[in-house]
Amino acid sequence: MKILEITLKNLNSLRGEWKIDFSDPAYELDGIFSVTGPTGAGKTTIFDALCLALYGKTPRLTTNRKEDISEIMSKHTKYCMAKAKFEAGGKIYVCEWSMTKKADTLNTSHTIEEDGRKMNGALSHVAEITGLDFRRFTQAALLAQGEFDAFLSGSDTERAKILELLTGTGIYSEISASIALHAEKAKDKRDKIRGKRDALTPNDDFGSDEELSQEIAETLRKISSLEAECSEIESIRKPLIEIQKLNDELSQNQQEIHGVERIIAASQDKRARLEAGIRARDILHEHSILTRLRTQHSEKEEIIRKRKQQLEHDRAKLGSSEREMKSLESELERMTAGLPEGETPESISAKAKIRVQAFIDTYKEKAKISSEKAQTEKEHAIAKAVRESAEKNEESARQNYEHAREILSRLMNARVSAILEAERRKLKPGVPCPVCGSVEHPAVLHDGNSYGGIVEIDGDLKTARDRENQALRLLQEAERKSSDARNRESTSHNMLEQYTKQENECDVKITDARSAVSEVIGKIGIYDPKSCDEIITRVNEWQSKARNLSNKITETNQTIISLRGQIDANSKNLEEEIISLSAMKKELETLEGKFRASLSAKNFTDEKHFTASILSDAKISEFQTDIQKYDDEMKRLHAVRENIMKHLEDEKSKAVSDMTLEEANMLLDEKDSDIELLRVKSGRLEAAQETRKRIQSERGKLDAEYRSQEEKYTHWEAFNQRLGSKNGSKFGRFAQRITLRMLVQLSNTQLERMNSRYTLMLTPDDDNLKLSVKDSEQAGIIRPTSNLSGGEKFIISLALALGLSQISGSRAQVDSLFIDEGFGSLDEDSLNAALDALGEIKRDGRMIGIISHISGISERIPARISVIPKSEGTSIITGPGCSGSSRV
Repeated sequence: MKILEITLKNLNSLRGEWKIDFSDPAYELDGIFSVTGPTGAGKTTIFDALCLALYGKTPRLTTNRKEDISEIMSKHTKYCMAKAKFEAGGKIYVCEWSMTKKADTLNTSHTIEEDGRKMNGALSHVAEITGLDFRRFTQAALLAQGEFDAFLSGSDTERAKILELLTGTGIYSEISASIALHAEKAKDKRDKIRGKRDALTPNDDFGSDEELSQEIAETLRKISSLEAECSEIESIRKPLIEIQKLNDELSQNQQEIHGVERIIAASQDKRARLEAGIRARDILHEHSILTRLRTQHSEKEEIIRKRKQQLEHDRAKLGSSEREMKSLESELERMTAGLPEGETPESISAKAKIRVQAFIDTYKEKAKISSEKAQTEKEHAIAKAVRESAEKNEESARQNYEHAREILSRLMNARVSAILEAERRKLKPGVPCPVCGSVEHPAVLHDGNSYGGIVEIDGDLKTARDRENQALRLLQEAERKSSDARNRESTSHNMLEQYTKQENECDVKITDARSAVSEVIGKIGIYDPKSCDEIITRVNEWQSKARNLSNKITETNQTIISLRGQIDANSKNLEEEIISLSAMKKELETLEGKFRASLSAKNFTDEKHFTASILSDAKISEFQTDIQKYDDEMKRLHAVRENIMKHLEDEKSKAVSDMTLEEANMLLDEKDSDIELLRVKSGRLEAAQETRKRIQSERGKLDAEYRSQEEKYTHWEAFNQRLGSKNGSKFGRFAQRITLRMLVQLSNTQLERMNSRYTLMLTPDDDNLKLSVKDSEQAGIIRPTSNLSGGEKFIISLALALGLSQISGSRAQVDSLFIDEGFGSLDEDSLNAALDALGEIKRDGRMIGIISHISGISERIPARISVIPKSEGTSIITGPGCSGSSRV
């Protein structure tokens, strides 16, 4: 990780916005720089800005509470910001933290930008990208003020945490806990397999396996014997079953015969109905003819009745229509009484609408002219005002022009006078004048430069000519505007006169149109209309009413003509229907006499007796089929009875025992029950035998599984005894001690450069991470770290920090190291040694920044950032790559 830029705004005393660009050649050349300035100037604020940009907090304010962090914002400001540009893994990143204060509310933002893509949650991204969380950063990259001896003076637990954070040795603690967990799981699994195996024992009381097999064989033999006895009983039982079955069939057959006999007895009425139906069928056609004629006679009587009713209704409707016709004609005559000859309601209505529309058009025309006239009056007033203003401007421009010409004329005259005066000054006594030739020059004055006045006049003359030209242009422009204004005023005046004439003409047209409308609407009885819309409405109503009356008269006339024709036709048809009815009545009386004779011949008492006996052909066929079916069924049942009797005699001859069927069934049931009990016992015995085989097989598998798991448990338990612990401390502490031993070696290399007096030592106890110091100037005595002076702690802690930065992990490669104060506790030799050691580190390609107020450091480090206090508790930053301003 290499820091490339730091930008900050309104942080503590560094009010305004400031930027430090570490790509400046001074940092690339020296690799080490110092931050100098008096105490309280704001040196540490630069490193605070770096921490805020990356992690949103600083070593001085390590909490994330907004109220605490807000203390870093410059007084009397509402916004502060810190930005850091850094390189990690070959990529460039920009982190930005900011805080805004609004009333009593604090809002913070923390983003990171990669390849132009900005993301929130910079804290987690920075830790992921660099491999350094805040704690690791302050131990490996930024050694904060007052934090140098955190590693040296900390407890074993604190030192272990730092080593774990910086080197990633936390994985060993996880491995240690994992080993303990695996050993515990292996033991649990082994014990479960053993318990499962021991629980597999036969749950029966059948003796040994051999005894169980013998009992199964004996049970199967008994079952076989009983099944043979059942077979003998079944041979006796079979003919008895058949005899029982035939007796049952014989009984059933007798019941069926009795049933058919009852049906035949009950069907005697059906036989009588069938005979009467056949007799009625012979005269059914004759009865149908008579019935049809009776129906036609009744229908004819109904037709005559309805036609008489319709005739009376039509005559009444004709009288009503004739009365309505007279009323409609009277009403139409009253409405059109005032119309001139040749006029119709349609023509007079169209004429009225045309004249009303002419009146409306004329009125609209006048309104339009009046509106345009009013607009023109406004334009005329404006044109008049513009013309008056333009004339005033023209007069003013003319005066200005005349004044400019007057000034120019005066200057030109002055120039001529000046030239003459200059020429006079050139005259010399005794030399002829070039103008008059005289050698005497009484007006010559010799008192200075002859051309000074002309030069001044030429300057004024140029200005005067420019002013005259400008005044002339303004005058010409004013004259053009005046002319345009006068033309516009004249045009608007002419338009006003034309609009006034058009208004007068429209007034005459309106009067004529109003008279024409009154003339035509008076003929149809419309007086005192309120508006043109009312006239149109009332004309339409009058026309619609007249049209409706005319249509009704036409319709009523058509109705009268139709009714008269209909009455004549119905009267003639009625007479014909009455004659036809009389003839049909005579024919009906003849047919009724013939049918009564037929009824008597077929033994029917009357027509009612006949109609009650009528059966359809389908019903007759159905009755005949049913009667024949019952007769056939009786014959079939008697034949079946004879067959059963014969079969029964045959089966009785086959019986070989005096045992009854009930006795055979009872004996067979007893044998079957004994067999079922033996089969149940056989099933239990066979199941027990199968269970014993399965248990033996499973115990064999579990024995093998137990031996395998016992081997795994022995393996993990051996690991656990060496490295395992539930809290992970055993292997973790082992790995951390190895890491600490490496750190001591690297730190001693740095100490050898800075002060060979001291050598870091690791205590021989493998269970702790304690450090001590060997002092070569005190006979090699081993001193505890708590017995070191401030300067000694600083020099040793600096060596540890430099060593820590070298083992901080592959992802956490630190190419920038910042050290805040602490050098003041060193003597001159130790300080020189420390600076020499830092110089060696910078040769590894790292950039090192040192905050210190010690002048010796500033003198030895050319690249210097100065924090200079100004008024009101603020400071500014100067130095290589530094830029900014104290303005908020």
